[in-house]
Amino acid sequence: MQLNKFSDFGLRLLMYLLQPSEQLVTIAEAARALKISENHLVKVTHFMAKQGWIISTRGKGGGIRLAPDAFDLPIGEIIRTLENDKKVINCLEPACVLRFSCSLKSILDQALEQFYQHLNQYQLKDALHHPVLYSLNKDQHLNTDQVNRIDVQNIPYIEVR
Repeated sequence: MQLNKFSDFGLRLLMYLLQPSEQLVTIAEAARALKISENHLVKVTHFMAKQGWIISTRGKGGGIRLAPDAFDLPIGEIIRTLENDKKVINCLEPACVLRFSCSLKSILDQALEQFYQHLNQYQLKDALHHPVLYSLNKDQHLNTDQVNRIDVQNIPYIEVR
């Protein structure tokens, strides 16, 4: 399954907002750090604020931050919501002549549900202790070469439960 851009950008923003910070982050700052169009990020931010995942403060000194409850969000449910509970295939548009005798849709739907259930074993906070995430602080950004040189096999995993 390939996630759509909206989901991709939403996950990136949530990961960025996981970093410890006392200050609000502006959408412009997040867009620059994540190398995402500010226009796209505005749409994602609005959606996630409506979900209650982030808190948005308008005006001078305003910005966004992760809602306290968002740390415990199951990753599978985040993706399911960002993807608008999209199915892998749609047999109705255009209408498939095989839809009444084919079980492929059911098999793919089951696989998708298992994908979400597997991801639901993890909460957003489980991603907190990753070195790439820590490098995203406003004063220090890793370039592509630095990210590619990270030896992911030797990164200690700290489970937060």
